[in-house]
Formats: sequence, C-alpha cells, structure tokens
Amino acid sequence: MIKTTNLSKKYGKTTVLNIADLEIPKGQSFGLV
Repeated sequence: MIKTTNLSKKYGKTTVLNIADLEIPKGQSFGLV
C-alpha cells in the first residue's frame, strides 16, 4: 500500500498538483496525467 498526505507540486507561484490524501491499495495501478 502507498499512502500520502498533503502532496503538492508548485512551479514558481503556480500550484500544479494538490492532493490532500491519497491511498493506493496493494496490487492496484495508479496514473497521474
């Protein structure tokens, strides 16, 4: 299992990714575009 909280990415002052909570169960695939 992969678990994360407060995942974010910024380029300068622009936020391009903001996920409060993310949980990916074992055996599942996850893609982010």
